Amino acid sequence: MKIKDVEKQVGISKANIRFYEEEGLIHPARNQENNYREYSEADVEQLQEIKKLRLIGIPVQEIKDIYENRLTLQEALSHRLDEIEKEERTLKETKLTCQKALKSKLDITSIDQLERKKKKSGRYVWQFF
Repeated sequence: MKIKDVEKQVGISKANIRFYEEEGLIHPARNQENNYREYSEADVEQLQEIKKLRLIGIPVQEIKDIYENRLTLQEALSHRLDEIEKEERTLKETKLTCQKALKSKLDITSIDQLERKKKKSGRYVWQFF
Protein backbone atom coordinates (compact mmCIF):
# COMPACT_ATOMS: atom_id res chain seq x y z
CA MET A 1 0.00 0.00 0.00
CA LYS A 2 1.32 3.49 -0.86
CA ILE A 3 1.66 6.31 1.64
CA LYS A 4 -1.26 8.31 0.21
CA ASP A 5 -3.53 5.28 0.74
CA VAL A 6 -2.28 4.86 4.31
CA GLU A 7 -2.84 8.57 4.93
CA LYS A 8 -6.48 8.26 3.85
CA GLN A 9 -7.12 4.99 5.69
CA VAL A 10 -5.54 5.97 9.01
CA GLY A 11 -6.29 9.70 8.94
CA ILE A 12 -2.82 11.01 9.71
CA SER A 13 -0.57 13.08 7.46
CA LYS A 14 2.22 11.77 5.28
CA ALA A 15 4.64 13.83 7.36
CA ASN A 16 3.51 12.08 10.53
CA ILE A 17 3.72 8.67 8.87
CA ARG A 18 7.31 9.43 7.83
CA PHE A 19 8.09 10.76 11.31
CA TYR A 20 6.87 7.52 12.91
CA GLU A 21 9.04 5.60 10.47
CA GLU A 22 12.07 7.76 11.37
CA GLU A 23 11.35 7.08 15.05
CA GLY A 24 11.40 3.35 14.33
CA LEU A 25 7.73 2.78 15.14
CA ILE A 26 6.91 1.31 11.73
CA HIS A 27 9.11 -0.42 9.19
CA PRO A 28 7.63 -0.35 5.68
CA ALA A 29 9.29 -2.40 3.00
CA ARG A 30 10.85 -0.77 -0.06
CA ASN A 31 9.75 -1.56 -3.61
CA GLN A 32 12.85 -2.87 -5.42
CA GLU A 33 11.86 -1.25 -8.73
CA ASN A 34 11.21 2.33 -7.61
CA ASN A 35 12.34 2.38 -3.95
CA TYR A 36 8.88 3.57 -2.85
CA ARG A 37 7.68 2.61 0.60
CA GLU A 38 5.25 -0.29 0.64
CA TYR A 39 3.05 -0.31 3.75
CA SER A 40 1.67 -3.60 5.01
CA GLU A 41 -1.59 -4.19 6.89
CA ALA A 42 0.56 -4.59 10.02
CA ASP A 43 2.02 -1.11 9.44
CA VAL A 44 -1.48 0.31 9.03
CA GLU A 45 -2.70 -1.40 12.22
CA GLN A 46 0.32 -0.11 14.15
CA LEU A 47 -0.28 3.43 12.84
CA GLN A 48 -3.90 3.21 14.00
CA GLU A 49 -2.68 2.19 17.46
CA ILE A 50 -0.13 5.01 17.48
CA LYS A 51 -2.82 7.50 16.46
CA LYS A 52 -5.05 6.43 19.36
CA LEU A 53 -2.19 6.60 21.86
CA ARG A 54 -1.19 10.06 20.62
CA LEU A 55 -4.82 11.26 20.85
CA ILE A 56 -4.83 10.49 24.57
CA GLY A 57 -1.48 12.21 24.97
CA ILE A 58 0.99 9.36 25.26
CA PRO A 59 4.41 10.73 24.17
CA VAL A 60 6.13 9.21 21.14
CA GLN A 61 9.07 8.03 23.28
CA GLU A 62 6.71 6.11 25.57
CA ILE A 63 4.97 4.56 22.57
CA LYS A 64 8.37 3.47 21.32
CA ASP A 65 9.15 2.06 24.78
CA ILE A 66 5.88 0.10 24.72
CA TYR A 67 6.68 -1.46 21.34
CA GLU A 68 10.22 -2.26 22.51
CA ASN A 69 8.86 -3.86 25.73
CA ARG A 70 10.58 -1.36 28.03
CA LEU A 71 7.21 -0.03 29.24
CA THR A 72 3.76 -1.54 29.51
CA LEU A 73 0.64 0.16 28.24
CA GLN A 74 -0.63 0.19 31.81
CA GLU A 75 2.47 2.08 32.97
CA ALA A 76 2.14 4.60 30.13
CA LEU A 77 -1.53 5.14 30.96
CA SER A 78 -0.68 5.60 34.62
CA HIS A 79 1.95 8.24 33.69
CA ARG A 80 -0.58 10.00 31.50
CA LEU A 81 -3.18 10.04 34.27
CA ASP A 82 -0.64 11.62 36.62
CA GLU A 83 0.05 14.31 34.03
CA ILE A 84 -3.66 14.94 33.50
CA GLU A 85 -4.19 15.33 37.24
CA LYS A 86 -1.36 17.90 37.41
CA GLU A 87 -2.85 19.75 34.43
CA GLU A 88 -6.27 19.73 36.11
CA ARG A 89 -4.81 21.26 39.30
CA THR A 90 -3.04 23.94 37.30
CA LEU A 91 -6.22 24.74 35.37
CA LYS A 92 -8.26 24.96 38.57
CA GLU A 93 -5.71 27.33 40.11
CA THR A 94 -5.68 29.43 36.94
CA LYS A 95 -9.48 29.51 36.90
CA LEU A 96 -9.58 30.71 40.51
CA THR A 97 -7.02 33.40 39.75
CA CYS A 98 -9.07 34.61 36.79
CA GLN A 99 -12.22 34.65 38.91
CA LYS A 100 -10.42 36.67 41.61
CA ALA A 101 -9.06 39.07 39.01
CA LEU A 102 -12.57 39.57 37.61
CA LYS A 103 -14.01 40.22 41.07
CA SER A 104 -11.30 42.77 41.85
CA LYS A 105 -11.92 44.43 38.47
CA LEU A 106 -8.25 44.32 37.45
CA ASP A 107 -7.42 46.23 34.32
CA ILE A 108 -4.29 46.23 32.20
CA THR A 109 -2.62 48.88 34.32
CA SER A 110 -3.10 46.85 37.51
CA ILE A 111 -2.29 43.42 36.09
CA ASP A 112 1.09 43.64 37.81
CA GLN A 113 -0.76 42.80 41.03
CA LEU A 114 -0.57 39.21 39.83
CA GLU A 115 2.60 37.37 40.69
CA ARG A 116 3.72 33.89 39.76
CA LYS A 117 4.95 32.07 42.87
CA LYS A 118 6.63 28.72 43.18
CA LYS A 119 5.05 26.41 45.73
CA LYS A 120 6.93 23.86 47.83
CA SER A 121 5.68 21.19 45.42
CA GLY A 122 7.65 22.85 42.65
CA ARG A 123 4.53 24.02 40.82
CA TYR A 124 3.90 27.63 39.95
CA VAL A 125 0.66 29.45 40.78
CA TRP A 126 -0.60 32.95 40.15
CA GLN A 127 -1.37 34.97 43.24
CA PHE A 128 -2.28 38.53 44.12
CA PHE A 129 0.17 40.50 46.22
